[in-house]
Amino acid sequence: AYESQRLGIAQKPIIVALNSTLSQMVASFRHLYPNAKLLVVDEGSWKERNKLIAKIQTGRYHAILLTHTQFFSIPISTQTKLKYIQEQLELVERYLNEAKGDNSARSLVLELRRHKDSLNQQIDELETLEKVRTTPANSPEFIERVQELLAQETLSVNASGCLEYVKPKKRTKVADTQLSQKQRDKKRDSLNNSLERATQYYTRNSVAINWEDLGCQWVWFDEIHAAKNIPFASKAQGIAGITNVDTQRSLNTLLKYRFMFEQGYFIGGGTGTLPSNSLTEVFNIMRLFCPDELHRTQTEHFDSWLGQYGEITTSLEFTSTGGIKSKTRVASFKNLWELMSSLSLFTDFVTADSAKVERPVLHRHTITAPMNGTQLAITQNIKHWMERWQQKHPVCYCKADGNIVEHNPLTLTSLGSLSSIDPRLVDPNAPVHKQTKLHQLIHNVLWIYRATDDRLGTQIIFSDSGVPKAKRRGEFDVYNYIRDTLVALGIPAHQIAFIHEFETEAKRLKVYDDVNAGRIRILLGSTLKAGTGLNVQRRCIALHHLDLSWTPANLIQRRGRGHRQGNLWPEIWEFTYGTSGKDHSPGFDAYKANLVRLKAEMSYRIMSGNVLYRQCEDVGEDASHFMMAAAILSGNSAALHLAQGRLINYS
Repeated sequence: AYESQRLGIAQKPIIVALNSTLSQMVASFRHLYPNAKLLVVDEGSWKERNKLIAKIQTGRYHAILLTHTQFFSIPISTQTKLKYIQEQLELVERYLNEAKGDNSARSLVLELRRHKDSLNQQIDELETLEKVRTTPANSPEFIERVQELLAQETLSVNASGCLEYVKPKKRTKVADTQLSQKQRDKKRDSLNNSLERATQYYTRNSVAINWEDLGCQWVWFDEIHAAKNIPFASKAQGIAGITNVDTQRSLNTLLKYRFMFEQGYFIGGGTGTLPSNSLTEVFNIMRLFCPDELHRTQTEHFDSWLGQYGEITTSLEFTSTGGIKSKTRVASFKNLWELMSSLSLFTDFVTADSAKVERPVLHRHTITAPMNGTQLAITQNIKHWMERWQQKHPVCYCKADGNIVEHNPLTLTSLGSLSSIDPRLVDPNAPVHKQTKLHQLIHNVLWIYRATDDRLGTQIIFSDSGVPKAKRRGEFDVYNYIRDTLVALGIPAHQIAFIHEFETEAKRLKVYDDVNAGRIRILLGSTLKAGTGLNVQRRCIALHHLDLSWTPANLIQRRGRGHRQGNLWPEIWEFTYGTSGKDHSPGFDAYKANLVRLKAEMSYRIMSGNVLYRQCEDVGEDASHFMMAAAILSGNSAALHLAQGRLINYS
């Protein structure tokens, strides 16, 4: 960024960093270039967003450093959005025409029609709001137009005075003639009040500066996998491994990068975890960085790209309810030479081994706990509730806030994950079982703490489940139970910390120093809070995964908190904890480990950057580990023998 600006290659370079790592990025920049003129905006200053965006537009800096949140909040012009939506609409209409007359494609046609309606609604929203925003506030035209749209309930005014589009199905459509005089007077007063607030808001914020107006010619996005979920039109249905999630953050990034690409400006990014969840992420990264190559190979649409590079297979897998069933999914790649050739146009593959980074030797172990009777009963209930849901007769339950909701696959999967840790996370009145994986972890942490006491060895415990919440004080949670038990066993309370308790940047930096110095010996955190941007590796001797994350990428990020350069230990240990199966019920952990294994295989084939065959069968170290973990946790000797046989074949 600095050299590009200094040499006149690009103006106003922008670096986008994680919210939690921005301060570290700034410190590194100032260390390399002490005299650099930087624009760094903290979250408090960003409340004056329009002023700061104007500052970016008019100022001259060696670099502008933004957080992900700040980058996403910079608006994009309506013209750029409309152009993209029109392209997607044309593709959906083409798919609809192709599916007409095909009786087997009824569900596809319904889905495409819903997608078409959604796109048309987005166009209407953008065009409606653009007409208002381009009209000078306080002008008669502005007041007349807003008054009309408010009366039609096409627009509403939020608390700050900003106009918002109202979806057609949410409009009341009640004519004034159907209202009483009192109701009409109340409606008129409400409209006048809304109009006044909107006029005041747009008078204060009359000039909107879009991304296209900033003059930025260079952008680098750290952890670019945060923008991997870009929506796309597709005819593929019922195939696991295809993730088509509509996240506005990812679409926001695509449109900004697309503008930069069309202008011939520099775009870049870095990630250590791609693909993290599905093969579609590779397609979306190519949409970000090489749209011209997708056009050249006629794979700019997902279905054509999938046909060229995706391998659809059917195999037996563990289910979330403890069974085994046949599953069709995209789990591997074909035509890898061609795919890697396209990726190499904009990608440099660098691994820790290829960069000769000195790291401690990593020892990985899976520790299992037997499924107890309470957990087995919960698993059987989940299986029954899942069957009820499949039969369209779901079981209802009462949430903590008193609302009655239906059980669905998402809630049942969550229950399975919680139960595998400790039944009390599902049923507060459940008895204490001392052989759960939670207690296995506690005893392991205590043993390592005592064994490394002379060198102040530190440990990190990761759990995305059972996180303490202020509004649920008094209820059983994993974090407090681990701390209270370890304190009762002799570890001083001040040597145990929760990363969630340190919300400000200054407090987090203090924790990092305390862990690296050995003043804090045990740190607990979730993947989100402790998986990235946590430089506490100096004395880390052990990493503990109480629960498995859904993606190998998150587990790689977790591991990187200790298994990295700068660690004083020559060897470190990584422990994955799971609850094994019982009575022909593999348990939830086996299902989760199997999913992570499939994703790890796919990720390895791309991230290794070393392809010897057109269709790669090497599963990689991470996938091998999770393959064995899934087999061990299943409690099924046949599954274990099958996994061992597969690994022998691969080797």
